[in-house]
Amino acid sequence: MRYSQRVHQTLPRGVCWLAFCVLLPIIVPAVVCTQDTRARQQEQLKAAPKAVPSDVLKQVQALGLRMQSAGKEESVYEGQLTDETGRQKAVRLVHPVSGLVRVESVREKTALSFDGKYIIGTAGPADEAVMDALIMDSAEGMLYALRTGASMQLLGRGFAPNSAAAPAYKGPRYDIYEITGPGRNANDPTMRTRRFYFDSSTGLLASTRYTGATGRSIETRFLNWGTFDGSVFPGKIEHYQNGRQTFSFVATAISSQPRQDTTNPK
Repeated sequence: MRYSQRVHQTLPRGVCWLAFCVLLPIIVPAVVCTQDTRARQQEQLKAAPKAVPSDVLKQVQALGLRMQSAGKEESVYEGQLTDETGRQKAVRLVHPVSGLVRVESVREKTALSFDGKYIIGTAGPADEAVMDALIMDSAEGMLYALRTGASMQLLGRGFAPNSAAAPAYKGPRYDIYEITGPGRNANDPTMRTRRFYFDSSTGLLASTRYTGATGRSIETRFLNWGTFDGSVFPGKIEHYQNGRQTFSFVATAISSQPRQDTTNPK
């Protein structure tokens, strides 16, 4: 304290003021920059995936206004969730375009959520499968992965079963993308490769296929797409492990709403 006082006393008052004026433009922008960086990091988890490769613009546009307009960033589904034992429960599912998720059980007053880093509230493998399907396997999950650095390979467009195996095939053809990146769940950050099968005609996601952490063959199917309020949503989601259905979700009502914090109850 005495040293600082002596230094201050030996410097003319004008010199002190000049030093302050010189340092102020350096210190203030540094503080503001730090604050801006933190704010951007916080918003990154909630931002819509706008910067994506041109090869997937058709898939982005196919989802409609929720990928293009402010105020429609969160998809809200009301419906029935059925587990592998056939047990059903009414749920409310909130799914922003960023991949954050909240699944609320209407009667049991329980909830699963993903806050951008951790999955909270799981009670077993079925709950984990639901969250993985929504966070990573969905179209929103794929687009978020691309926006945050995952690698992409377009395997091709207009794929159909081999003509020798299915000579009379007249079903849909698929554009197939292979996406490789880390898991978003901090408890399972393993690098994994997923194949996303999009309907070549509509640009909508039909299924996502990959090998899980335990070596199981996993497939999540997105079915019964429909248009509501200018956006396009899957009316049914099915999840399979080694060919056995782990869960299915059937929506009875769908809507969009502005982005909110899905990690907190409303």
